[in-house]
Amino acid sequence: MNRRSDPDASESAGRQSPRILVCDDNDVDRVAVRHALRESGIAGIVHDTASVSEALEELKHMTFDCVFIGDSTARTHLFSLLLALNQADYRGRVGIVAYGVTHAAA
Repeated sequence: MNRRSDPDASESAGRQSPRILVCDDNDVDRVAVRHALRESGIAGIVHDTASVSEALEELKHMTFDCVFIGDSTARTHLFSLLLALNQADYRGRVGIVAYGVTHAAA
C-alpha cells in the first residue's frame, strides 16, 4: 500500500517540503500518524507502507527525510531496516522515529 499526501503541497514558501515514510502494519496507526503530522503543521509528502520490505523498496527508489516506524513493526524489524540502510547505497541521510500507539480498551 502506498498512499501519498497532496502532491501540490510539495513546496511551501519556496522551500521543498519534507518527504516522510510511515511504516506500520496497522492501518489505523498509519492514519493516526498522518493526522498527527498534518495537525502539527508539517506539510510534507507522506508515503506509507505496511511492512519493512515495502519500506525498503520505497527507499530504493526515493529519498526520504524521515522514516516513522510503528512499535509492533519496530520490535521485530527496526534493526533489519537500520542494517539495510547502512549496507545499501542510500542516496541520502534519513532520520528514523520509532513510535508506539496506545489503544483505548473497548
